[in-house]
Amino acid sequence: MAANGDAKTNPAFYKQPVTQLSNFIGQWVEIYNDNPHYNLTDRRNTTLSVLPPLKFPCLMQIVDYDYSNIVTQNIRLKCWLLENEVNMSTVQSYFNPSFANMELTWVKRWVTFDQNWTFKFVDESELSSHPSADFIRQKGEIYRICGDRQVEYGDGGQSDLVYPIWINERLSFPEHRRQRLTRRLLELNEQRQDFHPEPSPVEDIIDPDLLACRPMNTRSWTERHLKELEEQKNTWPYERDFRCFKRDLAQGEYDQLSDAIKLRETYQWLPSEFIIKKDGKIDICSPIYQLPVISENKQTYGDIATIFSKMLPMFEKMKLITLGGSGEEETKLQVIVKAQSYNLKPGMIRTEKFRSVVSGNVSIEKRNLERAV
Repeated sequence: MAANGDAKTNPAFYKQPVTQLSNFIGQWVEIYNDNPHYNLTDRRNTTLSVLPPLKFPCLMQIVDYDYSNIVTQNIRLKCWLLENEVNMSTVQSYFNPSFANMELTWVKRWVTFDQNWTFKFVDESELSSHPSADFIRQKGEIYRICGDRQVEYGDGGQSDLVYPIWINERLSFPEHRRQRLTRRLLELNEQRQDFHPEPSPVEDIIDPDLLACRPMNTRSWTERHLKELEEQKNTWPYERDFRCFKRDLAQGEYDQLSDAIKLRETYQWLPSEFIIKKDGKIDICSPIYQLPVISENKQTYGDIATIFSKMLPMFEKMKLITLGGSGEEETKLQVIVKAQSYNLKPGMIRTEKFRSVVSGNVSIEKRNLERAV
């Protein structure tokens, strides 16, 4: 294994002792694929995975590794790498993405190392002259879970795989504020004891969900859905959806709507109004449901506003807001603040969903006349 090699080297990850893989953490490497049968342009070549195929040579920064599968001798690398994303102008564009104009974005994901791959180390001094140097300089703490792509399957089937999810593993939030907010939320949790039905381990702390029980207007739903499809019927694949919906409607398929549709249509939230100043500061201008505006909650409101301000770069990535522009002095958002605790009992399996004792959830919705985050 040659560090900072000038040519491709065959490190044979599989031949490296497990204890030595820790030496790869933080290293920049460039991966090459020596499989002559690999065809990146064949979209059917990678339909077994929802993750985009790697584009070789592939520059990546290794941040973790997993060598747990002793039987298959597989090594998985968690790394930063560049993948394509759909270029969106507004948040509504995600509902009808165009793959004509793609741009690069940073993702962090697990990659299974292939025996056909070879690589070389890339020294920090080489990064400034690397073809991806501009993107390397832009690399921050925000990343996507994976890039976007189109896949084909079966007899003419096609899907748009778009994942507009950005992650920041640890916001630059002062530790004393985090501890203070956590303590206050746990105090509220003890007061309310708002358990979800068994076997769910969830307790609601701040829950602006009305779960209103109101009649479902089936005719209004079908007319609205038909109108939405008709407006997009000249765009693939909505032309087929429009025809199928009209056919099923005529056959009475929507005379009785499913419980899931009824619940979603009658679902209601109580948002709060957040104002984003041009300098990025946040004013919470209306009460947060189940968090009264009293002296005991004054610091809690300030801590929530501070957390929200740290999330603004990710909202900007989603085209919900524009920071530092020359337009409006203020941006008004309707924000749904929700806090829950997860009570893991003996025997429960800890998954990524239950990573923390206290979790904050942000619901995102955008309409023509209002923006809710």
